Amino acid sequence: MNPSWQRAGLGRAAVERLISSLAEEDISIITLYAEPKVVGLYEKLGFLKDPEGIKVQRRGLQACRE
Repeated sequence: MNPSWQRAGLGRAAVERLISSLAEEDISIITLYAEPKVVGLYEKLGFLKDPEGIKVQRRGLQACRE
């Protein structure tokens, strides 16, 4: 994301929408690769850090209700 748009909640909104869409399709596992500086965002959304610190997984998806 362009740095001028960072910290405006757009990334969080996009990920929440993606999680909801995947949950509606009964997709229960998401694996993504994130830049270390944004791993905290994904952790706040329920993702778990991989021991290597860059792969983030979420299991048992439920639609976001925030």
